[in-house]
Parts: sequence; C-alpha cells; structure tokens
Amino acid sequence: MSEILQYPFFKITNEPFPRLRVTRKIEGDGAEYFGPFLPEPGVRKLLDFLIRRFRFRGCEIRIDGSADLPCPVYFDRRCLAPCDSKICGAEEYAEMIRLLKIFLRNERASFRESLRSRISLASDELDFEKAARWRDLLDDAETIWTRKKWQFWQDDTTDNWSYRDGMLLLVSQRGNRILGGRSVETEPSSASGYVERFYRLHAPARVRIEGFPFDSQSCSQRLESMAGRQVEVEIRKEPTPTALKGLSRLEFALSASAFDRSADHRQIATNLKLELGLQRVPNDILAFDVAHNSGESVVASKVRWKDGDYISAEDEVWHFDGFAEPEAIGKAVSLAVRSRRAPDLIVVDGGLVQLNSAVSGLNGNSRKTNVIAAVKPIGRPREISHFVLPDGSRVDLEDDAAKGLLTTLRNSAHDLANHVHRIVRDTSQLYELARTLPSIPDSQRKEILRTMGSLRKLRNATPEELKEKFGRDTAASILSELSKWKGEQKGQNGRQTEVRGAVIRRLVPIRYDTPGGEAERLQPKNSYRL
Repeated sequence: MSEILQYPFFKITNEPFPRLRVTRKIEGDGAEYFGPFLPEPGVRKLLDFLIRRFRFRGCEIRIDGSADLPCPVYFDRRCLAPCDSKICGAEEYAEMIRLLKIFLRNERASFRESLRSRISLASDELDFEKAARWRDLLDDAETIWTRKKWQFWQDDTTDNWSYRDGMLLLVSQRGNRILGGRSVETEPSSASGYVERFYRLHAPARVRIEGFPFDSQSCSQRLESMAGRQVEVEIRKEPTPTALKGLSRLEFALSASAFDRSADHRQIATNLKLELGLQRVPNDILAFDVAHNSGESVVASKVRWKDGDYISAEDEVWHFDGFAEPEAIGKAVSLAVRSRRAPDLIVVDGGLVQLNSAVSGLNGNSRKTNVIAAVKPIGRPREISHFVLPDGSRVDLEDDAAKGLLTTLRNSAHDLANHVHRIVRDTSQLYELARTLPSIPDSQRKEILRTMGSLRKLRNATPEELKEKFGRDTAASILSELSKWKGEQKGQNGRQTEVRGAVIRRLVPIRYDTPGGEAERLQPKNSYRL
C-alpha cells in the first residue's frame, strides 16, 4: 500500500503550549490538522502571515514560563514568548491558538465575531494597544479573504485523477488555474483505495476520475457527510482541457525526474575528493561562517549537505561575546561536532587562520575530518576564487558543479549568520534594557525607554527626573533596579568587569515544518529559522 503524500497541511500540536507545523503527512499523533492549502508557493506566504499575526512559538524547548528573557524572535514580533510568563501567560497563549484554529478552519463569521468582541472588551478596559492589535489582525484577515491570490483553502477546487502508465496522477484546479499536482506509482487495482485515503480529512468541491474503476456514488456520499455540503464525483472518459494541460505538465516533470539524480551528487562528491586530495568521498559536508560588528559581537552559523540534500532542519547558529572571528569559528566547529559523528568535509569562510581555528575545534573528535577554507575574490562576496588546504596550498576547482556546491553552502552559511546577527544587533538594546530593569514587566520597560529616549539617559537619570516623569512608586522601582545593575557592573577594583567568550544562549532552534513530514522546503517566505 503506497504511503499517502498529501498537499501541504498545517497541524497544531497536542501539548500545553501548542506549535503550528506544516506537513504533507497525516499521522495519528493527537494533533489537529487543517487544510490542505495550495498553491505551494503561497503556503510559504500564508505561513509567514500566521507567524507574524498569531505569533505562536516555533521552538522545541520546554515551556514552563520561567525564562528570564525571551529569544530574539519575540522582539522581532514573531512569538508571544510564553517561555516568560511575565510577558505571556498560559491563558493568553491558549486564546491566540483558539483564534488560529478558527482562522485555519476558514470559519470567517466566527472569526469576525470573536475578534470584534475582543476589540470591544479591550476598549472598555481602556487597553487601546490591545484593541489595536486585535483590529489589525481582523483587518489583515479581511484583506486575505478578499484577494484572489490569497485563496489557499481547497473547498471550492476541482481534483482531476488519472491513471497512466503505472502512475496515478492528480491535478487540482480553481477555474482555469492549475494549483498543484501529485503522483504515485501504484497498481490499477489500488488506485481507488488511494483516492479514498487521500480524502481522509478534506473534500474539494468536485472530483473527476479517469482511467481506473471507481465507486463514485459511495465516495460522494462519504465526502458530503464529512464536509457537510455537496461534493460532485464524476467518472470521465477523458480529462477536461484544463486538466489535460496540468496532467501533461505533471507527466513532463515525472519524465525529467526519471534520470538518476543521485548519480549527479555522487559524481560531484567524487570529483571533490579527487581535486582536493581528500582521504574519502565527502558525502557529508558542513559549512561555517561568521558575522560580526568590529569583533565585539559575533554570530557563527553552520549548514549541512548530506547525500545530495541540503538539510535545512540542521541549520545552527551561536552568538558569542568577546570572541574574535577565528576563535568563533573554532568554537562553533567544536559545538557542532561534539555530540555527533564528524562530517567528511568542513568548509569555512576565510583563509588559513580561520582554517586552523576550525581544525583546533575538532580536538577530541576521533574521526578524521578534512577541513578547507573558501577564499572570496575582492569585491565579489558571493563568489569563491580558490580554496586553501591545511598545508597552505591553493586549489582551484575545475569541476563547475563541485565548485558551485561549495559556493552555495558557503553562501547559505553566510546568509544565515548575517540574518541572525542583524536580529541580535536590532534587539541588543532591548536585552540590555531587560538586564537593567529585570523585575519590571516588559511592556512597562519599553514605555520607560520610549519616555527616556535611550538607555544612556535612563542609566544617568537623577531621582528627581525619574519621579517627575514616572511618579514616585515607579521611580522607586527604577532606582532600585538601577542600583543593582550598577553594582553588578563593577569589578573588584571598581572598574567594569569584561565578560569574555560568553556564549549567549538566547538563540534557540526554530522550525515550522514537521520532522519527517516531507515539508522542509515550505519555510515561511522572507524569513530564516534561527
């Protein structure tokens, strides 16, 4: 029996602080599934909208509300931060998840009613900031519902099934627009059962069957019972013109993919071994890069390529304070390989200094790993001019595909490091504010910063100035926190203590796809996972 690989679904996990994940597989895991959603490029946009507006968590850490500070995703307004109960309590988070479920079910009247009641309640309580947030969410939902290109729900679509040359093909359309397609290799006798299982959780407006026996009446009754509306199931002798166009495209794609693509990546890896003089074929490659601001705050990143695939779920980043760039690379390599089998090849951005630091980071790992450095040509940061080996020798790769692979990996690590570094840079003031006034609620801290204009002015403010701006009680709280903060900044000789080489553990892994759900490529549009 062939495994059912669905169109993209969203699922909300069954746990105290649920997460939303995108997946192509329906599992009996207690989660709630919503969908499917098409076209697939639009799913990435929709996912980004959901993250920004509903702000559910994407981390895999244990949530108990005891975190001292949230990660940068909160300050980027992409998470409610239930990890810190002072910012978001369990009931507030659950309320947003309830709204998210209503939205994903496409229950528009219920969604409008729920948000309007929340807007009214917040206004009655004079919480105009919360009322504005609810109003913005409702306005954005209305915009999505009225735009044709944002119609991702499938209750008005037509599914066209056809059996050809041992393949069961599916093409979905809305009007004359092809939304997506699927294919599976199966026997004609199994095609009917596959279609029935495909509609386990959803029903389109109509289903057209061509090329294999099928009980249309039974299927129609089951789908109508599940969907609570009419579902047309039609047996056709030949596909409609629009369906035929989609089926032809799908067959062409299948023909193109029939070549042994695995041989391509094996050949690339073999050529890398030969040209770089490696001891073994590099089927598992890690690439590292760093981003920094005058060496004061460094973000190191790692990406992985294995057996022909870019393993995006294993992207990693680390934020270091007080490290120079080469030291950060060595530390990142050490952290990346300490709990896993070492890769066949490590590529670092830079020259011999960075390479040697990466080699030092491998100490204690028993498996010999090849390390090379990728050198950029002057003025062309996205290209690689040559590679440097541990003995200092230069290598110019002649195989374009091999060079292209290493360039892509290096650029991916570079982009990830720079993206996260920008987040760290942009949120650093908020973290400093939280360290300065840790016992004051986050919303009140932000209002204090807005009123004072800067952290420097806040830290240098006189008691009289604080009382004038915030009143006696709030000023007393601020002065108490400032006194503690200033005491912590003093060293034994009355000078500020420098903390060197500290690993800032506020960058947590973020993912929005289900592990093993065949949806790794459906990441939110215009964003990276940290």
